[in-house]
Amino acid sequence: MSLQNKKSAIILIIVFVCFWNLLNAQGQSKIDFFTTSENDIIEITSEKLIAFNKENRAVFKNSVIVTKGDMSIKCNELEIFYDNNSGHNIQGSKLDRIVAKGNVRITQGDKAGICGKATLDNNRQVLILLDNPKVWQGKNFMSGQKIVVYMKEGRVEVEGHDEKPVEVIIYSTKTLADDDKTK
Repeated sequence: MSLQNKKSAIILIIVFVCFWNLLNAQGQSKIDFFTTSENDIIEITSEKLIAFNKENRAVFKNSVIVTKGDMSIKCNELEIFYDNNSGHNIQGSKLDRIVAKGNVRITQGDKAGICGKATLDNNRQVLILLDNPKVWQGKNFMSGQKIVVYMKEGRVEVEGHDEKPVEVIIYSTKTLADDDKTK
């Protein structure tokens, strides 16, 4: 293997490890938003709610804010799909999927993501960010045309194309430590 190929392989390994840590900090194996206990509260505010009880879904419109612990989702429209064995309403039901559309902002601690559309799928444990997705953890950054996080598999895929290639910016630990010293 040539020196250039070895350098390329090392860089790819570093990028993978850094961004796996970025999207799966603290070794979590499930999307935090769906992990609930009896004492957990998911709060949703919006200007309008339309509930489709027979279809097991609800749509929140305009100035939507969803919070659970330190995680929040802000967007223009949010559609929730739930598994409802009782046949009545969302209360006590299991969330299957959340689809956020329009000016989507997801934050948790020092992690943040923005995009035009985000889908969190509880059954598959997959997070899909579309429409110019960008993700940060601290100063580290990545973007592409589509970002898919497979939580169970510990895998992240970032897709790009000619007009919108994958972009990754990683600050070394030394660089971040140097920045902290100057503050």
